[in-house]
Amino acid sequence: MNAFASYYQAEFRPTEQEIRLDGLAERYIAETEAFDRQVCTGPVGRDGIMPASPRELALSSRNAWEVLGDICRSNPDISRAVLTRAIVIRDRRGPRP
Repeated sequence: MNAFASYYQAEFRPTEQEIRLDGLAERYIAETEAFDRQVCTGPVGRDGIMPASPRELALSSRNAWEVLGDICRSNPDISRAVLTRAIVIRDRRGPRP
Protein backbone atom coordinates (compact mmCIF):
# COMPACT_ATOMS: atom_id res chain seq x y z
CA MET A 1 0.00 0.00 0.00
CA ASN A 2 1.39 3.38 -0.91
CA ALA A 3 1.60 6.36 1.45
CA PHE A 4 -1.54 8.03 0.07
CA ALA A 5 -3.67 4.92 0.46
CA SER A 6 -2.40 4.18 3.95
CA TYR A 7 -3.07 7.76 5.08
CA TYR A 8 -6.38 8.58 3.36
CA GLN A 9 -8.07 5.24 2.79
CA ALA A 10 -9.18 3.14 5.69
CA GLU A 11 -11.78 0.54 6.38
CA PHE A 12 -14.62 1.87 8.48
CA ARG A 13 -15.30 -0.13 11.62
CA PRO A 14 -17.89 1.20 14.09
CA THR A 15 -16.90 1.21 17.73
CA GLU A 16 -18.79 -0.73 20.39
CA GLN A 17 -20.32 2.57 21.57
CA GLU A 18 -21.57 3.38 18.05
CA ILE A 19 -23.07 -0.09 17.65
CA ARG A 20 -24.79 0.23 21.02
CA LEU A 21 -26.12 3.71 20.18
CA ASP A 22 -27.43 2.47 16.84
CA GLY A 23 -29.26 -0.36 18.60
CA LEU A 24 -30.81 2.01 21.14
CA ALA A 25 -31.86 4.39 18.37
CA GLU A 26 -33.44 1.52 16.45
CA ARG A 27 -35.27 0.45 19.61
CA TYR A 28 -36.63 3.98 20.06
CA ILE A 29 -37.83 4.17 16.46
CA ALA A 30 -39.47 0.72 16.60
CA GLU A 31 -41.25 1.37 19.92
CA THR A 32 -42.54 4.80 18.97
CA GLU A 33 -43.71 3.66 15.53
CA ALA A 34 -45.52 0.66 17.04
CA PHE A 35 -47.35 2.97 19.46
CA ASP A 36 -48.16 5.45 16.69
CA ARG A 37 -49.68 2.69 14.57
CA GLN A 38 -52.04 1.85 17.44
CA VAL A 39 -53.07 5.46 18.12
CA CYS A 40 -52.83 7.46 14.91
CA THR A 41 -55.39 7.39 12.10
CA GLY A 42 -53.67 9.69 9.59
CA PRO A 43 -51.95 8.74 6.35
CA VAL A 44 -48.78 6.66 6.22
CA GLY A 45 -45.93 8.76 4.87
CA ARG A 46 -42.17 8.47 4.56
CA ASP A 47 -41.81 8.96 8.31
CA GLY A 48 -44.44 6.37 9.22
CA ILE A 49 -48.03 6.93 10.23
CA MET A 50 -49.06 10.52 10.91
CA PRO A 51 -51.40 11.82 13.60
CA ALA A 52 -54.74 13.04 12.26
CA SER A 53 -55.76 15.22 15.21
CA PRO A 54 -54.17 17.29 17.98
CA ARG A 55 -55.12 14.55 20.45
CA GLU A 56 -53.24 11.91 18.47
CA LEU A 57 -50.25 14.25 18.18
CA ALA A 58 -50.27 14.78 21.96
CA LEU A 59 -50.45 11.03 22.65
CA SER A 60 -47.68 10.33 20.16
CA SER A 61 -45.43 13.09 21.54
CA ARG A 62 -45.95 12.04 25.15
CA ASN A 63 -45.12 8.42 24.29
CA ALA A 64 -41.99 9.46 22.38
CA TRP A 65 -40.83 11.51 25.37
CA GLU A 66 -41.47 8.60 27.74
CA VAL A 67 -39.65 6.07 25.54
CA LEU A 68 -36.66 8.41 25.27
CA GLY A 69 -36.67 8.86 29.05
CA ASP A 70 -36.88 5.09 29.64
CA ILE A 71 -33.93 4.42 27.35
CA CYS A 72 -31.91 7.22 29.00
CA ARG A 73 -32.68 5.91 32.50
CA SER A 74 -31.66 2.37 31.56
CA ASN A 75 -28.42 3.69 29.99
CA PRO A 76 -27.19 6.43 32.36
CA ASP A 77 -23.79 6.63 30.66
CA ILE A 78 -25.42 8.01 27.48
CA SER A 79 -26.73 11.56 27.51
CA ARG A 80 -30.11 12.49 26.07
CA ALA A 81 -28.42 14.72 23.48
CA VAL A 82 -26.13 11.92 22.24
CA LEU A 83 -29.05 9.50 22.04
CA THR A 84 -31.22 12.03 20.22
CA ARG A 85 -28.47 12.59 17.66
CA ALA A 86 -28.13 8.82 17.16
CA ILE A 87 -31.89 8.57 16.61
CA VAL A 88 -31.80 11.28 13.94
CA ILE A 89 -28.88 9.59 12.17
CA ARG A 90 -30.56 6.16 12.34
CA ASP A 91 -33.88 7.55 11.11
CA ARG A 92 -32.23 9.27 8.12
CA ARG A 93 -30.64 6.01 7.02
CA GLY A 94 -34.03 4.28 6.91
CA PRO A 95 -34.84 0.69 7.79
CA ARG A 96 -32.16 -1.96 7.77
CA PRO A 97 -32.11 -4.19 4.69
